[in-house]
Amino acid sequence: MKNFPDLKNPIHFIATLAGVGKLPFAPGTWGSLFACVLFIALTHFVIHIEILIVVTIFFSIWICEKASSELIEKDHKSIVIDELAGMWLALYPGHDLQCQ
Repeated sequence: MKNFPDLKNPIHFIATLAGVGKLPFAPGTWGSLFACVLFIALTHFVIHIEILIVVTIFFSIWICEKASSELIEKDHKSIVIDELAGMWLALYPGHDLQCQ
């Protein structure tokens, strides 16, 4: 695929977390930072965050598969939705301890 990521494609837009993965320096780190900030914000509004985390993990697997299906390099550096799923899973125990 010549033009990856194409942010006009909804799959690419989601896989890059709205373009965060296109940042030229350390896109995975920026994706993790975005995921951390989003998690903190969502925990103030979502009661059952664990359900959202499980849905996000399966959704990110599906998005990664769709986004990388036409790529030669299957783990493209611009695909950072997996950082979102991983960070949310890693941050959940801290949120769970804080709520007790």
